[in-house]
Amino acid sequence: VSAERRVVAVVGHAAYEIAGVTQVELESGLARAGALRAALDADADVVAVDELADGETAALALEAALAGALVVAGIPAPDAEAARARLVGLGVEPFLLDHAVAGVLALRPVPPGRR
Repeated sequence: VSAERRVVAVVGHAAYEIAGVTQVELESGLARAGALRAALDADADVVAVDELADGETAALALEAALAGALVVAGIPAPDAEAARARLVGLGVEPFLLDHAVAGVLALRPVPPGRR
């Protein structure tokens, strides 16, 4: 993390402190949308959100991406197509996704014994 970049992480629990990253923990009673709004107010260059769980949080993350911030966020979906459908289901306009989303990475845990 460079000194010129403002990096904000919105997480349920910060397991580690990362130098140069402002971590906003949701345990303090702050909702994801409120924490993300605070990151936008801080004019963050990079925003990490643990989960886009509701429409307001998804809309704010999209707003940040369209404003030029790099947004890295978790979304409960098994693949890229389902992630897009989930965002649309949360109220995000599909044409905005085309302009804001650069990529989707799907991760699946490997069951024990199949490694």
